[in-house]
Amino acid sequence: SCDLWQNSFPSPVFCGKTRTVVSWLVLIYHLRNFLTSATLFGTPKLRMEKPLDGVERPKVQIRNREKITLFIGQMPYDTKVDDIVPWLKAIMQRHGCAHDIDAVRLAGSGNSNKQFKGFAFVDFKTRKAANIVKKFHGTLFRGRKVSVEDCRRKVYVDSKNDRSSSGLKKGSGFVKQLTGTDTVENLVKDICNTSDGVLALTDFDDQLKSFFSVLPKDVLSAALQSIKKQATKAPPARKAQYFMGITKKVSRQYWEKRAARRGE
Repeated sequence: SCDLWQNSFPSPVFCGKTRTVVSWLVLIYHLRNFLTSATLFGTPKLRMEKPLDGVERPKVQIRNREKITLFIGQMPYDTKVDDIVPWLKAIMQRHGCAHDIDAVRLAGSGNSNKQFKGFAFVDFKTRKAANIVKKFHGTLFRGRKVSVEDCRRKVYVDSKNDRSSSGLKKGSGFVKQLTGTDTVENLVKDICNTSDGVLALTDFDDQLKSFFSVLPKDVLSAALQSIKKQATKAPPARKAQYFMGITKKVSRQYWEKRAARRGE
């Protein structure tokens, strides 16, 4: 076969050592494509890039990248971005992710004229970097202990026992019932029995009781106590409407206090 190639081409290409070198180059080419493909261990495909230094390095093509944001608070009021970034990079340098900082936003600074409030929001490119920085919660930064927390809104959910005891119901197209019907009836009876004859069951119509059921049990109890105190002021012909106004006022105060505690 080698003679055939020699007769066809003046300079043999695939004979001897040249043929061996070409075979190795083809093998290396296919091996490189395999190692940089997405089929290996289910990893994202690696792209090769050449930075300014001319050295070819793999670049991971991340699909659907999610930005992870951390809240860093209790910092000195003269803190700048140039103070935060080196501190974070020093933390992540030992874990090989010093360049995973995406952005740093100082609260009350930037383009506004407001004074820095002592906390910032830091965006990270990877979950690994965010988890590493979270471990430094309570450590010193420029002489002060800082708090590092996930930047997500806390969701307050009633415990399983509270939901079962209050007879929580939810139906399609209806407002969620926080206090069961039987519980509402019992609370209304109790407040009437302890009102020294000022309140009667007939003072509470079905519409008012229906509104009672969408309130948390502790809010309903507070509203009934307020109704009991102001029952003598209610117009005889419009007691239910008067009591509805008292209930809405107590409910509004409750939600405002709860929002203030949660910092909303």
